[in-house]
Amino acid sequence: MSSAIAVGVFSITATLLGVTLGSWISANRNRRIFRLETALELVGLNTDIWDESNEGWVSMTSRLQRLDIRLEQCKMDRDLRKSLYRISTECRLDYKDNVEHGSPAISVKLLRAFEDLQHVIRSILNKSSTRHARRVNTSRILIEIDQVCKPPTPEWRDSMTFW
Repeated sequence: MSSAIAVGVFSITATLLGVTLGSWISANRNRRIFRLETALELVGLNTDIWDESNEGWVSMTSRLQRLDIRLEQCKMDRDLRKSLYRISTECRLDYKDNVEHGSPAISVKLLRAFEDLQHVIRSILNKSSTRHARRVNTSRILIEIDQVCKPPTPEWRDSMTFW
C-alpha cells in the first residue's frame, strides 16, 4: 500500500513539475519573441525620420508611442525611451530644416547618435552583451544624446504627453 502511495505522490509531483517547466519555457519563448518584434519595430523608425511630410511626423509619433509601450513592457530604462523620442525628433527636424534649405541631409553627429542608441536598445532587447556592458553602453549613449541634442524647451517637454 505504501509503495502505491509513493508512486502516486511521485506521479503527481512529476506532473506538476512538468506543467510548471512547460509554462516557464513557453513564457520565456513569448518574452523573447516580443523583444524580437520590438527590435524589428525599432528598425522601422529609420524611414520615419527621413520623411518631411506631415504624414511622416504622424507616423513617427505613433511609432514612437508604440515603441514606448513595447519598451516599457520589456523593462527598458525610462531615460533610454525618452532619449529615443528626443533623438528621433531632432533627426527629423534637422532633416526637414535641411530640406527647406535645399540640402536633404541629417547631421552626421545626430545620425550617429541615433544609430548608436538603436544599437544599445537592440543589444538590451536581444541580451547580446553582459549586463555590465549594457549598463556602460546605456550611460555612454545618454551622455552622447545630451551632447548632440539641443536642450529641451518647455514646449518640447509639453509635447511629450505620452512619457
